[in-house]
Amino acid sequence: MSKLQSKLALTVLFSLGFFLKMSAQAAIILLFFGNKLARPDLHLSLDAGLNFTTITQVDGDIRIGPNFGLGLHIGLADQIFLVPEFKALSTRGLKNVANPVFDLPPDIQNLPVSSIESFVRLNYFDFPVLLQYRTKGHFYFSGGLQASFLNTANYQTDVILDNGNELELRQDVKSKLNTFDLGIPVEVGYVIFPAVDGKGMDVRLRYTFGLFDVFDDANNTSAKNSNFQLIATFPIVYPEGKQKKK
Repeated sequence: MSKLQSKLALTVLFSLGFFLKMSAQAAIILLFFGNKLARPDLHLSLDAGLNFTTITQVDGDIRIGPNFGLGLHIGLADQIFLVPEFKALSTRGLKNVANPVFDLPPDIQNLPVSSIESFVRLNYFDFPVLLQYRTKGHFYFSGGLQASFLNTANYQTDVILDNGNELELRQDVKSKLNTFDLGIPVEVGYVIFPAVDGKGMDVRLRYTFGLFDVFDDANNTSAKNSNFQLIATFPIVYPEGKQKKK
């Protein structure tokens, strides 16, 4: 596959994910106000991608889920930007948890069970604020702080009984988790191709480590969120009256 084909394939992949997850409010903001706000030192962006998450001290597999949000890029000095973001969708959790994190209902505990498989599914509202340094080339580097607020928390347990019957249990466990987390995000970004004023579609690799406990339980105080993110960023930088080339 050629370099151009790779770029096109990546663009299509993330664009599809973006359109599937984009809210009507975000679309209105971007279409009607994004280009009017765009200046050399200020522009909006739409961010969409994937989270690869674990919870420390809990034995399980990486959970892969979507992330989606908006960013505001504020130029502070030559090559230095302040980037506050809002992620309306940012998944966390674990797959295939080895040991049950939450107790099963008593009527299930008494059944003859052949196997149990559990999943922790969390979604947060994320508010990262990053200080970004852009090199003279295609790369940039960012770091900062992120406040996260728990939106939904579900614990799914798939049970196979000795007789072969299968049960799927879903519990709302938000009340058993801390609803606030503070994280430290660091990232490296790469401008895939320029669009206008040297800005175009970017791909960013970000890692955020949570500082606060995930579980509101003295027995799980060392469990923290650990989140790698692959993010495609679409800056809204086109001056009014200037159209994208088709």
